[in-house]
Amino acid sequence: MQELQFNKKYCGPIKDFSKIPAEIKYNETAILRENLTLQKKKKEEEEALNKIIIEKKDTKDFDIWKKEMEEKDNLKRLEEIAKRKIMSDLSKENYIDIKNKKIVENKLNMIRLKEEVNK
Repeated sequence: MQELQFNKKYCGPIKDFSKIPAEIKYNETAILRENLTLQKKKKEEEEALNKIIIEKKDTKDFDIWKKEMEEKDNLKRLEEIAKRKIMSDLSKENYIDIKNKKIVENKLNMIRLKEEVNK
């Protein structure tokens, strides 16, 4: 029986198998599997493209809608401001009218009291 010799050098250089293409035998199942994988990748790419197209379209529509809503909100805000201003002017006029009426009423009361005191 021979003893194992681990320290021997190789007789020839070691082949670089990364440069040699591997021989692959395709059977019907492998071909169908590869075809199915290619179809899935194609479908995923189409869905991704459709999603991108839809999102771009939606952002454009959304931006238009957003701009319209901002304009409506600004108009409502301006109307509310104008309404408050009118209401404050009216309440100021009402206050002035009531104050003037009160002053006239007080003067009439004063005149009547003077007449009563003088009697």
